[in-house]
Amino acid sequence: MAGFAGAEGSLRADLAALWASRRASAPGLGAGPSGGPSANSGLGRGVPAPDLVLLSEGQRFEADRAILASRSAFFGAMLANRQFKEAEQREVELPDMPARALQSALRFMYTDECPDLQNCDEAEELLALASKLGVPGLLCLCSDYLRDSWLTVDNVVGLLRLADQHGGKSLRTEALAVVGANFDQVKNMPEWEELIQNGMNPLLIQDMLQAVQDASIFAGRASIKL
Repeated sequence: MAGFAGAEGSLRADLAALWASRRASAPGLGAGPSGGPSANSGLGRGVPAPDLVLLSEGQRFEADRAILASRSAFFGAMLANRQFKEAEQREVELPDMPARALQSALRFMYTDECPDLQNCDEAEELLALASKLGVPGLLCLCSDYLRDSWLTVDNVVGLLRLADQHGGKSLRTEALAVVGANFDQVKNMPEWEELIQNGMNPLLIQDMLQAVQDASIFAGRASIKL
């Protein structure tokens, strides 16, 4: 018999309650996702103690090794490989991971809920971290959000580079289409010149040329000079 996602006693509800309990123990970080369960609701028993603490920008995030390892390729490799010192540590320093983005990524790992992203910079930061952590579901959500909410001709070059570097497929596809349709404007932008000077990977060059060609054909032109 099929269960109900989020129903009391379900796996999703229990993991959300566990996440709420972990968040409640972190000073100044709130008590879990908006509208989510209280620290002990849904578990039906005492909350097990966390076996891992992540440190970022002076903030502490209590977590559970098994959940992180199963949800993130990065943590799975780090915590399972005894060659890494972090596999034996109870506290792990993550100096290159912004605390804001790490908090959002952890929330997604426990609840499958994407945070309420407030601006383009926040979404870009979280997309890059989702790629680094190897959390494809979160990466896809961030890619779709940037595509649907923030992609414009003015910022298309930067978002294209971000999507290409970190595997944001939907954002990359749409950004290429925007470049192709507006190439006469885009090619005069400083961001475009910087991208050219820094070098593009061969696949991006190929896809860029194809996008411009497709847009040219669609617009009824016989050819276009790049």
